[in-house]
Amino acid sequence: MPTVCMLPNIDELGLVTDGLCLLGHQFIYEPPVGIFSFQLHDTNEVGYLTYMNRYGSLLNARVGRYCSIAEGVFIGPWEHPTDRISTHPFVFNAFAPKDTASDFSFEKFEIYPRIVDRQNVIPSTEAPQTVVGNDVWIGRNVTILQGVTVGHGAVIGAHSVVTKDVEPYSIVAGLPARTIRKRFDEKTISRLLALQWWDYDLASARERLPYDNIEAFIQLLSGMIDRDEVALLDVMKVVMSNVEGECKAGQFGSAEDPGSTQQPLECTV
Repeated sequence: MPTVCMLPNIDELGLVTDGLCLLGHQFIYEPPVGIFSFQLHDTNEVGYLTYMNRYGSLLNARVGRYCSIAEGVFIGPWEHPTDRISTHPFVFNAFAPKDTASDFSFEKFEIYPRIVDRQNVIPSTEAPQTVVGNDVWIGRNVTILQGVTVGHGAVIGAHSVVTKDVEPYSIVAGLPARTIRKRFDEKTISRLLALQWWDYDLASARERLPYDNIEAFIQLLSGMIDRDEVALLDVMKVVMSNVEGECKAGQFGSAEDPGSTQQPLECTV
């Protein structure tokens, strides 16, 4: 599939970027989001107010709301089979024209197509989904392997390699990443997970919610929810599609009206 790259800041789409390459089929996000010099392979989803710094990539990943992602983070990176004659892509067809995820390809050279195995393809669309919850902070140069789930509120230390699921509100680090401690006690974590504050419109309640006092925040927001004094966050979703190297985008649905649609928007610039 041809690559689509976009120039800085597509304001009408709620996308803050200094360069983004849509290498796969579809990118779904809740605007606004900030994505800087990132590569998006296959189908990915990114939640409200999440930002991802430079030189990283997503492959078949779902990232929640309010996530802070540093430079050089790779979420669900491509894996090579180890049970074939070679681990090189010529044995699993990663760079064939119909399945390529990059402009980097040996297909342009005459010798390469003659050795590629086109019968036993492992398409990147078969990669298991990698999930990052809401309110997750990921440090610089972290790799999260395919199929891993990072729980809500987790923190991943710089230069870590995450090989297994991370529990909510855990702080992990290392190679492989191991739990250092929890952000809060178990009772508080349970209450935060039950509250799911990231699903609510904090702007409508900002003056009454102390961000620096966890106990007070939980009590106040819980009471406001019980009394219907705070609404669910109502955001549209933008869907960008790579259609034969041309980017198409449209806005679809919301919490209030999940079936609503708007006219498609052009996102190639």
